[in-house]
Amino acid sequence: MSLIEVTKKFRTQDTCLEYLAALRWPNGMECMKCGVIGNYLFRQFKTNDTTRKRYSKKKQAVVEVKVPARSLYECKGCGYQFSATTGTVFHDSHLSLEKWFEAVAMILEAKKGMSALQVCRHLGVPEGNYKSIWYLCHRIREATVSRMSWSYESKSPI
Repeated sequence: MSLIEVTKKFRTQDTCLEYLAALRWPNGMECMKCGVIGNYLFRQFKTNDTTRKRYSKKKQAVVEVKVPARSLYECKGCGYQFSATTGTVFHDSHLSLEKWFEAVAMILEAKKGMSALQVCRHLGVPEGNYKSIWYLCHRIREATVSRMSWSYESKSPI
C-alpha cells in the first residue's frame, strides 16, 4: 500500500483502531490476561479527554498535561482493560496512530531506508520531537526485522 493510499484510508484514529483490531483479532477478541475468546465477552467504552498534573524536569515545576480520550475494551471475565494497541509497537506512544501508519508506509516504501530526521520532516513533526520519531523508527525497524526472521525460520527445512 502506498503512502497516498495509507493517508486516504487511515484519516482518523478510529479507522486506525478498527483496522488494528480486525488484524489483531480476526476470529474474535481475546483477553490478554485470562485468554477468554469471543466479542460478546467484552465491553467496549471510551474515556473522556482529561488533564492531569505532573512534575516537569525541564521546567522544574508542576505542569498540567492533556490526556486524550482512549478506546478501551474490558474483559467481562477478569475485568482486565486493554486497547487494540496494547502489546504492539504502537503501545505507549503519544503520537497519533495516523502518524504511525504514515511512518510505517514511508519506511517500508523507501528503497534505501529513511533517517529519523527525514521522517520527522515528512510527518510535519517539529524537530524538537526528534527523540520520539527516532524511537518510532527504531520500533518499526525492530518489528520488521523480527517479523522477517520469524518467517524465514518457519520456512526453513531444518
